[in-house]
Amino acid sequence: MRAWFLSLGKFRWWLVLGVVAVLALLGVMFYRLVWSASLTITAAPYDVAITVNGTTVENKKTRRWRAGEYLVRLEREGFDAEEHLVVLKGGDATELVYALLPSDGDYQWYLDNAEDGMILDTVMSGLADAESESLLERFPILEELPYRTNFYELVLFALPSSESALLTLELTIFEVPRDDIYATPEKFALYSAECRAWLLEQGLGEGEFEIVSGNGV
Repeated sequence: MRAWFLSLGKFRWWLVLGVVAVLALLGVMFYRLVWSASLTITAAPYDVAITVNGTTVENKKTRRWRAGEYLVRLEREGFDAEEHLVVLKGGDATELVYALLPSDGDYQWYLDNAEDGMILDTVMSGLADAESESLLERFPILEELPYRTNFYELVLFALPSSESALLTLELTIFEVPRDDIYATPEKFALYSAECRAWLLEQGLGEGEFEIVSGNGV
């Protein structure tokens, strides 16, 4: 009989521990669903300084925050700093993508850093989608982009800024290579001339755009 009571006492302790574990798990789930949200910030340039309400966060890293309003600030020397007010709701998984614009209007840095150039392209495409009506009034050519052939693709790379009044378009050559050489300066000159002629036919003015290489040539 005594052994039975002892085993019953152990069972009660295990039951108590089980209930505590379940309550703790429910508490964590409740916190994640109601009180917190995950936030991932992907930004270019790759070494941009990012703060959320003054707290430094890592680029492309996910972190959990309590639900609420947050001020995201991004800055790097040589680029225009940006601030964005972000509202996080409990249970949300928010992913934000930003690309700082060069202060002098020269996008060569993005051309030399292909991965960050892709981030800039993503941001510009999203901006074009969000402001499509007003942008199409200013640049009807955007409705015709991307412009693709069997050899290359022409896409929006950057919109005019306060420092650069030009619409920047990126030409990427992707034809099947011969002798492992396909994006030569000569081919870029040839295809960019074709694109320039096409852009002029579409009504874009000669001094309203520039074409840059997506192949680093």
